[in-house]
Amino acid sequence: MINDPVSGPNLPTPPIPPAPSVPPLPPPIIPPFDPGAAVRHWARILLARNPFYIVSAALLLWSMRRLSLDSRIFPREFPQLLFNFSSFQVYELLLAGTAIALARRRIWYDAGLLVGLENLFVCVPFLLVSQALLLENWTAFALCLTGCGLALLRVSALKHWLKELNMPARLLWPGAFLLCFNFVWPVLIRYLHKDLAVPDWDQRGLALTSWEWNWIIPAAVALAAILPSKTLPTGLAANEELPFYAWRSFPLLALFLWISGTGVHLYCISYVYGLPWRVAYVAPGVWMAAWMLWRQVNNLAPVKARGACQRILLLQPTLIVLACAWTERRSMGLTLALLNTLACGAISFVRRDRLALHLCAVSALLVGVFLPHPASVGGGVGLAEALCGGGLIYMVGWAVLSARPKLGILGGLCLGIGLAGLLPTTTLTVNFAVQAGLIFILLHSIRWIGAAKSDAATARKICGAYWLIHTVVWVMAKPSNGIHVTMACGASVLAVYACARFILGGWGPAAIAYCAGAVVCWGPLYLAGVCLLRAPDGLLTLLGSFALFGLGTLAAFMKVRLATGAKSSHSR
Repeated sequence: MINDPVSGPNLPTPPIPPAPSVPPLPPPIIPPFDPGAAVRHWARILLARNPFYIVSAALLLWSMRRLSLDSRIFPREFPQLLFNFSSFQVYELLLAGTAIALARRRIWYDAGLLVGLENLFVCVPFLLVSQALLLENWTAFALCLTGCGLALLRVSALKHWLKELNMPARLLWPGAFLLCFNFVWPVLIRYLHKDLAVPDWDQRGLALTSWEWNWIIPAAVALAAILPSKTLPTGLAANEELPFYAWRSFPLLALFLWISGTGVHLYCISYVYGLPWRVAYVAPGVWMAAWMLWRQVNNLAPVKARGACQRILLLQPTLIVLACAWTERRSMGLTLALLNTLACGAISFVRRDRLALHLCAVSALLVGVFLPHPASVGGGVGLAEALCGGGLIYMVGWAVLSARPKLGILGGLCLGIGLAGLLPTTTLTVNFAVQAGLIFILLHSIRWIGAAKSDAATARKICGAYWLIHTVVWVMAKPSNGIHVTMACGASVLAVYACARFILGGWGPAAIAYCAGAVVCWGPLYLAGVCLLRAPDGLLTLLGSFALFGLGTLAAFMKVRLATGAKSSHSR
């Protein structure tokens, strides 16, 4: 053993134990396929969601349709109507009674499903009254009165026996209004139609249709504004499923179900009496429903998602007004656009909401689109072209108010596309549209202060190069109008560039001034070149001599400068 004077004796190194062997993992055990277990699994899912109630309701509606078309069981119309009406009333009573029985046994999901079906079908018996309108007045009156009485009986029973039912008194008032309307309106239609000539009925029918869809249905939807926004206290345990009729959103959903049933009832009346009806008639009601959903967002969305849901729901009324452009009801679109402008403007003023401000601007543009134009002003512009033009104007205005480079480029593209598409298609208008779009981007780049200098400079140079190339090509192809227009465009850019110096307190990028100066000078230079090519040979020789004299003078100055620079370097 050798001793180390520094570290002491060298001890023998212990041997390294071998790494323990890792046993291989056993292969995964795949259980054999058990058809019985799969059937039981899907059976549990099927029973948990219980679609049998929904299928039963669908079969009931289908059976009534089949019985209405089959004259073998009921040769006359009145017995058939009475049977269908009685069957549906018995079915609705069965829905309410079964829901109460299931809720008393704390079977919340199925009880909530039945309550939802009951609210969906509460107006369906009134649809059968549309068939009774063709009979005597007393028949329609009796069926309406019976339907109202049974509806009140079912609602009272549910309200009394289901303690968790979220049906506040504020919901009962709109329900009473809809119930009375479904009772009175068919009888009124029958009375107004009696002993009336066809032309007079057509005129009166238009007035009734206007009242139905433009005033009554939107007013019923607006009643959702009085619904409370609070949670109903229930005696359920923490682990129990909250039934559908105890949700915070149940009053709003129930009201919308009742209004939907009323709308179907009005459609049936229109079908029986030949009143005009189109899908566009539901636009006022849907527009009002969009605003009510926005207002009731606290009852519809969880706490974390309320902000995003409210922003999305705020877009819906404006989208509905845009959808009115594809209908033939300009007056309805104008009214909704005006109301939307006022509503969005009030929200943007009270809440300082930028999205509401943009939507207010879009609605104001739609007001101009829907306004009737005289034949001499925009008579040949269709509604689609007007909408596209309004959208492009809005994007350009947004870009003017913003200093973001992307919006500036987008605004220039929209300006060029809008001018090229809306102006008469000629060589002058198309080239001017290109010039206007490029000039907009260049002038907008003066405000690109917050953007990266390299990216902003690159985009500015590319835009300036396109402007110069287009100017050269246009002047050479059409010098008759290209020279004047390009000089005017370049001079306008120089004027705006100089005004920006006093507004912003400093000169903008020099590349803009260089491009504008080159554009202004290109037209006269091209014209001078054309004139020179057509000049006499003697004049060209004289001009050539002056040009060579200038080159010689420039070379002499350069020679003196180079010699002076060489002497100074040699002396050092």
